[in-house]
Amino acid sequence: MARHALNVQIYLKMHRSDHAEKQLKIVLQIDEDHILTQLANAWVNLAVGGSKIQEAYLIFQDFSGSERQLKLSHPDHLLVHRASSAEVIFERAVQAIA
Repeated sequence: MARHALNVQIYLKMHRSDHAEKQLKIVLQIDEDHILTQLANAWVNLAVGGSKIQEAYLIFQDFSGSERQLKLSHPDHLLVHRASSAEVIFERAVQAIA
């Protein structure tokens, strides 16, 4: 699981979203509810852009229940030009760590 999720991230860093999507399909077949699967799905959605950004936003919203996962939603808000809510989430994450 972790290896495939890492492959997704590597392909995205290489700007190969086509290969990342293929790896994501493998991860989804293994366990579609696993947190790594959800993160990989959100990463691919952000890379693809367009309407997929909204899907990534919703995935990160689901994560906002825990401190560790709260930090993950900050970049997504910036990408969809929600700087004010990104700032609030970032401040909550910083306070949770402190």
